[in-house]
Amino acid sequence: MLSLCELIYLHQMPIDSGKSKQLLDVTRNALVLHEIYEKFIANFYCLNLTGWAVEPQKKFEWFDDNANIYLPIMKPDIVFINKENGQIVILDTKFTARSLIANQWGKKIFNQSNLYQIYSYLKTQELTSEAYRHAEGILLYPTIDNQPLHEKIILPGHRIRIETIDLAKDWQQIEIELLKILG
Repeated sequence: MLSLCELIYLHQMPIDSGKSKQLLDVTRNALVLHEIYEKFIANFYCLNLTGWAVEPQKKFEWFDDNANIYLPIMKPDIVFINKENGQIVILDTKFTARSLIANQWGKKIFNQSNLYQIYSYLKTQELTSEAYRHAEGILLYPTIDNQPLHEKIILPGHRIRIETIDLAKDWQQIEIELLKILG
């Protein structure tokens, strides 16, 4: 799995033509790479995380009084529930070429669409329980250009963290870093 993640990180694939690697068409394969990254993270936590219930692809309700048929389905990548204290953490993976984007003046900022998405998950579920009223959100990106991110944002009622994981590191270090995110 570590070798697969390294290939994803490098945008390469093994081939049978005698060469060791070939560049992927990133635009064509972006969705496939995102799904592999998402499933890798979910499976890792399902197998290795103790003390937390791990619920990949849990469907959230909108709580729309009119039951509008055009609302998209809300399914965060993983919902974690601490078995001891009931704390809830919603994690969404983002396999993108940039964890920060440039605004109209060239300043690097967080991707607003990703922030809106995780904040929507948090805000729409506040009605379900006290634990959801104080849930935390995490956006998890791969580390790009050896520039890790470990940032926190405090919004009304919720903390959102932007984290990166360096897929080019040794497997043992990746495991430690992934476990530390929920530590």
